Amino acid sequence: MTAHYCYWAFAELPNNREIKRFVIDYRLNERHYGSLQGFSKEKVEKGVYGHGSSTVKLWRRSWHAVPPLLGDDDPRRKHEVTRFKEICGGQESKVPRGESLSQVAKDRIQPFIQEVLTPTLNSSARDGGGTGLIVAHANSLRALIGAFVDVEKNPVALRTLERLRIPTGAPLVLRYQSLPDGSTRVCDLGGVPIRAKDGSSTEDPQPDLPVWPLGCVPNQAATNDRRLFPPKVRSDRR
Repeated sequence: MTAHYCYWAFAELPNNREIKRFVIDYRLNERHYGSLQGFSKEKVEKGVYGHGSSTVKLWRRSWHAVPPLLGDDDPRRKHEVTRFKEICGGQESKVPRGESLSQVAKDRIQPFIQEVLTPTLNSSARDGGGTGLIVAHANSLRALIGAFVDVEKNPVALRTLERLRIPTGAPLVLRYQSLPDGSTRVCDLGGVPIRAKDGSSTEDPQPDLPVWPLGCVPNQAATNDRRLFPPKVRSDRR
């Protein structure tokens, strides 16, 4: 419902512009926590299900750690296969049994960027670029940031991302360019590409994760730049 609330609030603004597209995509769903799926986070962290707090923290924060997989004979697994098999391409093997953030980024977020997000933004503005509001779970958003920044090639950014806590209901801004080969390149708030920190970087120091609170966007730009009037992209919650 968050995306709908944003949509309704936006429609009430003076001089608002038409929203081009509203997209629902299952690939923005929360990561699958395997055999911990559906359990209370507090109880899991207290060891009620037999796992130490440090291990649970590793599963929750690490980019690569995979929680215990959901067994094929588990009723939750059977329910998920029945519900999500067709959504996941009709293949039972495509319905996750447990995921790391790295798997979410590779298997779901990157295809979403290439197949949905970038084409949607490109078609929403005449100059080949638009702005979208993505409403999703915190882990899906962390995976999205990680995919754009390519954190597996940047140890500092990876450590920063693993510590990052996405605030609830507080929009964050990430700008990027799509390249002819289908890859992406993150930019600063002015739209200038951010290079790797290897001597080819921009003169000004750049954050390891180029993500900013919405309040950092200049008000004048928000008033004049029609690209800041977004199509809506959201996840379909499980």
